[in-house]
Amino acid sequence: MTKIAVAAKRAGPGRPTNVERGLPPRPTAAQRRANSDAEKIARGEQRINTWIAADAAAALAAITGSDQSRGAIREAIGLALIAYAQTLPTKRKKNG
Repeated sequence: MTKIAVAAKRAGPGRPTNVERGLPPRPTAAQRRANSDAEKIARGEQRINTWIAADAAAALAAITGSDQSRGAIREAIGLALIAYAQTLPTKRKKNG
């Protein structure tokens, strides 16, 4: 069965398909995903476990250098959190 025949079967009787209306066929899920990924890469975003913005990717590259493996990222974040925690004021117990 051709794509047009499958689309006509899905459209049902009396309902024209997109191809018959002169519209381009709808992209598949894989094509939509590929287009979305290409747009994100064009914007400078980077995928690690999730998509991160271009400025976040640049900051991560500055912290981890050329090694952006999971261990290097975890270590850099851990060190950053420790450094931040050391700048926070501590509560002092009152004697008394």
